Amino acid sequence: MKEVFSLLIEKSIDDYIDYVELIRGLSPGTIKRYREELNLFFLFLKERGFPLKAEEITIQHLRNYLVYIKKERNSSSATLRNKTTIIKVFFNFLYQEEIYGLKQNPALKLSNIKVDKKLPQILSLEDSKKFLRSIKEVSSFPQRDYAMFLIFLHTGCRLNELKELTLSQVNLREQFIKFRGKGDKERVIPLLEDSIKALEDYFEHS
Repeated sequence: MKEVFSLLIEKSIDDYIDYVELIRGLSPGTIKRYREELNLFFLFLKERGFPLKAEEITIQHLRNYLVYIKKERNSSSATLRNKTTIIKVFFNFLYQEEIYGLKQNPALKLSNIKVDKKLPQILSLEDSKKFLRSIKEVSSFPQRDYAMFLIFLHTGCRLNELKELTLSQVNLREQFIKFRGKGDKERVIPLLEDSIKALEDYFEHS
């Protein structure tokens, strides 16, 4: 049976960092981030007079810490999720090692943090025109790049679809373009007059 030690969280953090560095072989950047996050957790407990021994930490202490992270440090949902994950893996380590006196893992009850999805930014018509005009000034192959980005803006195709586009998929006579997406599914999209002119200019100079 393993001997149980009553250790301060601060010492437990040192043990955990040694573990992820020597046993798990995590990168120096990840190790540094883990130590910074766990040290912040320790300071939070210390400044508020909360228990500093691993076996005395409860789910409520952990929730109080995450509320502090969210409200007082104005952290995003993505940052909050990362910090929650670090707390979870840290306490999982302490619980599994047994020597730290944890009869249960308080972090198991922490809910997963949902990350807000960022909506894609859409260029205004004027911004799109400025962007297209700038291509002709800075590009080393303006006809190709102008046609490429015009098609991208007009059709709403995926970047990968545009990257893999071949001449056989472009039909200027019938004024349409074919894209092959996920699962090799084919989509036929009509070409606007500006796109046709841009493609004709590109073919003429290629």
